Amino acid sequence: MAWAKKPIESGLARLRTEPLTDDLAAEVTDEMWKPLVSLWRALGEIVGANQDEWRAKFVGDFRLEEQQLAAFVEQEESRDTLRWILGLLQSFLGLALSVPPEFIAQIDEAAFARAGEDDGFKPYMRTLVVLMAAAETPRAAGAPQRARDLLDVAFLELSKFRATMRKHGVSLTPFPSETIEERRRGLMESADSLRKVLSEDDWRVLERARMHDLR
Repeated sequence: MAWAKKPIESGLARLRTEPLTDDLAAEVTDEMWKPLVSLWRALGEIVGANQDEWRAKFVGDFRLEEQQLAAFVEQEESRDTLRWILGLLQSFLGLALSVPPEFIAQIDEAAFARAGEDDGFKPYMRTLVVLMAAAETPRAAGAPQRARDLLDVAFLELSKFRATMRKHGVSLTPFPSETIEERRRGLMESADSLRKVLSEDDWRVLERARMHDLR
């Protein structure tokens, strides 16, 4: 697996330094696909031996990554975006870890190749790659703004993947443990934040776009 390190590091460096576009995210993800698959296949064999233990480890890793990146991005809006991304990824991880290890072991190279070419699956891959670049930004002495931009890209890509999963009858939530009270409070806080950032011109545009009485 040592060969996978260099192409992964090179791809993440491009995402941290080059002009951030949809084409760049797609190109880097395609370049990193085979190296990442080689790592995931090896990890899948290890995880399959004790899924419960690894599930707990992944949760701990998610929390640590969130704490470190949330402190770095500095803005609460980006922290909300980060929480949404990691929450949804944990939901998908829980779904993936429900698959029996013996089934995962049967997945061959051809299946991985098809997944890499699937337009519905590509946004998920881009999310992971861009999120990796965001997490690497503080360690590479990058700028908080770059990390915020990367999180925005990851959010948009993961939204696409979530919509694809819905079409297949799978509903993923970014906050699986959220209570009704917490959800309501979150909605109120989001609405309050929106009111603070919208200008008078923004409100006028929204007012003109509102659907009025059709009678």
